[in-house]
This record gives sequence, C-alpha cells and structure tokens, in this order.
Amino acid sequence: MNLFALLWALAWAVASVSAYDLYGGYERIIYYNAYRMDWGKTGGDTNRMSVGSGCVSKKGAKTPCDLIEFVDYINVWSPLNQDKRPIKLQGLPAGFDPLDMKPAHVDAVAKSLRNAGVTGAYDCVKVHKEVKGRNDVDGLFGKIGQFIQGAQHANGVPANAVESAKNAVSVWADLRKWAQQLAFADYLKKKFPDAFKNYQPAFKDIGGTGEKVETLNPRSAIPAIRALPGQERYNVANDWEEFKAADPGHSEKVDLADRVKGGLC
Repeated sequence: MNLFALLWALAWAVASVSAYDLYGGYERIIYYNAYRMDWGKTGGDTNRMSVGSGCVSKKGAKTPCDLIEFVDYINVWSPLNQDKRPIKLQGLPAGFDPLDMKPAHVDAVAKSLRNAGVTGAYDCVKVHKEVKGRNDVDGLFGKIGQFIQGAQHANGVPANAVESAKNAVSVWADLRKWAQQLAFADYLKKKFPDAFKNYQPAFKDIGGTGEKVETLNPRSAIPAIRALPGQERYNVANDWEEFKAADPGHSEKVDLADRVKGGLC
C-alpha cells in the first residue's frame, strides 16, 4: 500500500461515539427503504416479501408500515429501553413523509433516530426472513444489498426508496471504514503514547448531519512517531498490516461495506 495514500486514508479515522450511534440510524433507513421496495415490488403480498414481511401497519394490512412502525417492529425491546416507546422523532425536515422518505432527508432522519435512542439492537430475522439468525448482521447486509440491487428497477418500486437506500448505504459504508481506522488510531496511541502528547486531531463532517467527528491527523501523528528515538524510519504501513491481522473483524466489515456500496452507488 502506498504510504501517502494510507496516511490520507487515516485522516478519516472516527474518534467520536456519536458516529457509532449513527450507524443504527442509517441501518434502519436502509432496511426501511428496502421494505418499501419489497412492498411495492410485490404489491404488499407478505407471502412473497422477504423484507419486513411481519410488519403490520396500524392503518391495516393494505397499507405499508411507516418508518416509525417499522423501527418499532424490528427493534429488540427490553425493560432497559421501554422508555423509548412510543418512538418520537424530533428535528425532522419540513415535508418529511414517514411512508415515502426523500433522499435529501436521509441524514436528518438518521440523526433523529439516534437522538430518539432507538438505534440499538434489532432482530435481523424480522428485517429479512432468510438470514441465519436474529444477530446475523453481516449476513443481513449481504441479503439487503443483493435485494436492493436486484429490485431497484422492478415495477412498483418507489423511486425515493431506491435513492434513499443508496444515500444511506454510502454514509454507512464510510462509517464502517472510519470505525476500523479509529481502532487503528487507538492502536497507535497505545503503542506510541509519547508521540501523542502534543497531538492535534483533525475533524470531518458526517454526511449531512451537521455533526463533526474527531479524526486521526497523520500530519501530526506520523512525524511525532518518527521523532521518537529509534523510529526515524518508521513505516506506518507495517503497523497497519499487523493491526489488520490481529483484528480481522474490522476488515471483514469494511470489505462487506465496499461490496454493498459498490453494487449500489
């Protein structure tokens, strides 16, 4: 890997808990819009649907669930989070339609879901009935990615659902990469604590949420490491490869995110 390309990639390392919390918001937006696509594709025939087929709207079986009903349906509820029900979303953009999400509203909705505290655990089987189990998140994303790619041009599929899903996938994939890079930043900080005493982080926007996340700043970190005794020829690429070998889970998630995004965006 080219050293300078890697250093620039490291500049997007997430160091903010809020970024992780936004995962769940974007995931739910992807799932909901896949559900709306499946509803449109099958005409609401739940026997033929793969995505969210068990969700029942309060308005009756002939009407698809709206976003809040869908999130309530897939979420894993317990005494620890029952206080979040009924789900109340605030800060939604003008003109927001819970049945027909506009692509431009994706970031605001993800942030609203995060702020409502409903971006925790969900039941993967309720999202897609063909996954291996309720905790098979990576398998679920593979299924959802394949479904969106195959159904996006089908008759009856809402155009807004396709584009909103793609917008959410794009940011979700970036968050996956940032999570890996954040873990690597922590690895460097633990290995070279003296190099980070006067460290100056950088910041980057997350999608269109209006929020900034702290990122690893290679212009500050790498020269500081090379200034340490015996580290004059330090090559960060070596640590990067060692880190990936020791923590393959992050790489697997990033590879999955790239495949899903590459197939849709």
